[in-house]
Amino acid sequence: MLAVTMGKVELVQNLRKLGASYELRDRSGSTAMHWACLGKNPQLVDWMLQDGASTSETNDLGRTPLMLLGAKILQ
Repeated sequence: MLAVTMGKVELVQNLRKLGASYELRDRSGSTAMHWACLGKNPQLVDWMLQDGASTSETNDLGRTPLMLLGAKILQ
């Protein structure tokens, strides 16, 4: 998830080639897609979507990645 929070598209791509999963969660129940949507790299979000990352998973607060993205846009 560190690569995602840093917005490192190429690193995320390489990790996926090595079998990294989008399904892993941090202590708050957030997935890599949650963190990508909070980040500053829309190209990463786009690539992850094309690569099959889910936008319907909820974190411990019941928020999906798209809910986080929407809240960020409205700020």
